[in-house]
Amino acid sequence: MLRSRGLGVLFRPSVFRPEPLAQLVVNNVDETLLRAVAEQHRRGRRLYVATTSLDTQTQIVWDMGALAQQTDEMSRLLFLDILIASASIPVAFPPVPLILSNDGNQAVELHVDGGTVANVLVAPEPFLLRPPDAAQTLTGGLPGRIWIIVNGHPEPTFATARLSGVSVAVRSFDIMRKAITRADVARTAQLARTLGMGLQVVSMPDDAPDAALDFSQESMLRSYEAGRRLGLDGSGWETLAEPVAEEP
Repeated sequence: MLRSRGLGVLFRPSVFRPEPLAQLVVNNVDETLLRAVAEQHRRGRRLYVATTSLDTQTQIVWDMGALAQQTDEMSRLLFLDILIASASIPVAFPPVPLILSNDGNQAVELHVDGGTVANVLVAPEPFLLRPPDAAQTLTGGLPGRIWIIVNGHPEPTFATARLSGVSVAVRSFDIMRKAITRADVARTAQLARTLGMGLQVVSMPDDAPDAALDFSQESMLRSYEAGRRLGLDGSGWETLAEPVAEEP
């Protein structure tokens, strides 16, 4: 996944080449997967993916199910590009140009990882900032539960930093990612308590890898096994808010 540009980094907008990431997405998103996403969308389920627009400096949330229902080639390419952009960590990977159409007009925006703005997508930011009474009105006052799965360790961990360009970039991204995640969880907990909803959060156990941008097979297998264990025994969930009443 991480192929250095070498001296090319001086003239390109990223430390690593984009081809391995793009190829990973292209190889795994075929017509069968698109049809499956479209079918689940018709059944009422929703798949949202977030990117960050470098042009507007805001997080953009994409309804991937609605997009998967479109059968034209431009929609298929946009589906792929959104997934690539959503994993394109700034500086590590270059931004992805997305071609957007509105009333016959086209515009190109550069998009990167949605985690640049927020790592947890529970509700749009304007909704989170509304007064409690307005928020209750928007939800109809219905109780419910929010489940957050954090793919990593949100708490700071000690590691000796090395004085190299790549090392400093990776360590800095890791610090930013963890800080944003902790802030997102804290803000979501406040929202849940305000609305009388439940909130459960789980993150990777201490024995799981905690290296940002470590896509080695060994690290990926250890992360997968740690997640599998948590899923099987249900341990690790932390309750940060209790619902006022269970859903019917």
